[in-house]
Amino acid sequence: LLGVYTRTGPGVVVVVYEGIANGRGSVGEESLEIGWFRPQEIPWPELAFDTTNWALRDWMNRRGHALPPEAHVEPGTGR
Repeated sequence: LLGVYTRTGPGVVVVVYEGIANGRGSVGEESLEIGWFRPQEIPWPELAFDTTNWALRDWMNRRGHALPPEAHVEPGTGR
């Protein structure tokens, strides 16, 4: 378990696990686009949700990766 994240307002709870992905990724009903990125290649300004940003920052911190300036988002603002 990487973490449990929630945003006020929409009543969303996101549970994030770390695992090993096998095969090919594909979009589903709730995603328009997916991609594979090295930590230094994450397109921070393009992330759609605060919860995604928070989970990726937690993963990078746990792995000892430096966070680029654009990864520092004020909670609840998306910016």
